[in-house]
Amino acid sequence: MTTPASGSSSRRSSSAGTPDSAVNQAVAAISEDIASGFYQPGDQLVEQECAQDYQVSRNTLREAFRILQRQQLLVHQPHKGVFLRSFDSEATAELYVYRRFVQLAAIDAFAYASEDKQQQCIDTMIAACDAAYNAQAEGDWRAVGTRNSEVHLALVDVAGIPKLSEDMRIIMVQSRLAFLSAAHRGDLAATHGPFIDGNRELANVLTAVQQAANTSEEARDAARRQARAFLHDYLDRAERTVIDLIEGGSSALGFLR
Repeated sequence: MTTPASGSSSRRSSSAGTPDSAVNQAVAAISEDIASGFYQPGDQLVEQECAQDYQVSRNTLREAFRILQRQQLLVHQPHKGVFLRSFDSEATAELYVYRRFVQLAAIDAFAYASEDKQQQCIDTMIAACDAAYNAQAEGDWRAVGTRNSEVHLALVDVAGIPKLSEDMRIIMVQSRLAFLSAAHRGDLAATHGPFIDGNRELANVLTAVQQAANTSEEARDAARRQARAFLHDYLDRAERTVIDLIEGGSSALGFLR
C-alpha cells in the first residue's frame, strides 16, 4: 500500500502543477510531495491509489512513474511495484559530486550577475532561512528540509539557465531522499537542523561578494574565491554527515561551526 510520511493528511492534486501536459503535471505533483517529505524512502506508490489521489488516468500515471524513474526518484521492482528510492552511501557520494560541480560554478555566476539578480538571490535565501528558523522553533522538520533546499535552488537560479535550474530541482529532490534515508524514519532534527546556520552564513558570504563587486575586480575575485571555499567545505561536511547517518553513525549537530 502507499505509505505517506506521518502527519500528512492528503496529497496534492496534479492539477496544482503548472506544466502543460497531464503527465508533466503528475510528475510535478509527485515530485513536490517527495521534496516536501510526504513520502519516505521505500514507500510503495500503488497505481490505483495514486491515480485517484493525483486525479489522473492510470496510463498517465504510468508514464509519470517512468519519468520519475529516469530522474532516479522512483524504482520499479518486477512483480512488486513502484517504490520511493532509498539512498546508500555510494549514491549519496555521487549526488554530492554533482552538487559541488554545479553549485561552485553557480558561485562564479553569482559574482558576475547583475546587482538586481544578486539581491534577489540573497533575499530569497534569507527568507528561506528565516522560514527554516521558524519551522525549527515549531518542531516542523519537514518544513525545515524544504526551506533548506530553497536556499541552494536560489543560488543556482541566479545563473538564469532554465534547464540547469530544472535539473538542480531534481537533484535537490534526490538530496531530500538521501536525507530521509539518513534519518531512518526517525530523527529529522539530526539531518536538517545543522544546516540552517550554514545556509544563513552562505547568504552572508554571498552578500560579501556583492559588496566587493562594487569595490574592485580584485576585491570581487577574492570574495568569490572565499565563497567557493566556504561552499566547498559546507558540501564536504554535509556529505560526510549524511553518509555517517546512513551508515549508522551519529551526526555532529554543529558540523558547520
